[in-house]
Formats: sequence, structure tokens, C-alpha cells
Amino acid sequence: MTAVHELALIESVVDEVVARIGDQRVAIVRLEIGALAGVSVEALRTGFDVCIEGTPIAGASLDVVEVAAVARCRSCGSEAALAAYGAPCACGGFDRELIAGGELLLKEVEVY
Repeated sequence: MTAVHELALIESVVDEVVARIGDQRVAIVRLEIGALAGVSVEALRTGFDVCIEGTPIAGASLDVVEVAAVARCRSCGSEAALAAYGAPCACGGFDRELIAGGELLLKEVEVY
């Protein structure tokens, strides 16, 4: 089942692609989704298949590039993979800035 959150997100993506493609046929819609973006990739895929029916991009496929989460510690300056928000740095500090892994980007649209 598609979650409402993911359905709203993918509807926005489909609307944006349709608005920009003109009369071109779309082969692939490519998204970048961060590991900590709070989005179910499977729900997005299901929602995409439903949302493109009857649109100019019907028949396109969805390619999702998953981006690992990386944080920079503001105390020691080190950068490291982050498994979850709130996880401490190796130095013990909790003041970390997410530098990758929170994104949800329409990265590319491949046309025929």
C-alpha cells in the first residue's frame, strides 16, 4: 500500500516532470533520496506507477539513487556515516550537521 506522504511527494514529482517535458516522451525519471529523508522508496515506486497512468509520461520508469547519510561533527570536525538522527560522533559529541542523506531531489529526466 502507498503511504499518503509518499503519494503526495510522487504526485508533485510527476506534476513537475509533466509541466517541463513539452511533447517529449520520458524514459526514466531519476530521484536522489537520502537514507534519512523519511521516505519509503517502495511506496514511492508504487505511487509513481499509479500517478503516471493517463499522463504524457505513462510508460516511464522510476530510478531511485539512494544517498547514504553523512554528518560533520561541529565539535571535532570529523565526517562520518550516520545511521540515525541523534547518534553521537566518535568523539562523543552530539552537535552534528547532516551534510548528505536528507535529500529528496528530482535529479534527472531521460527522454527519448
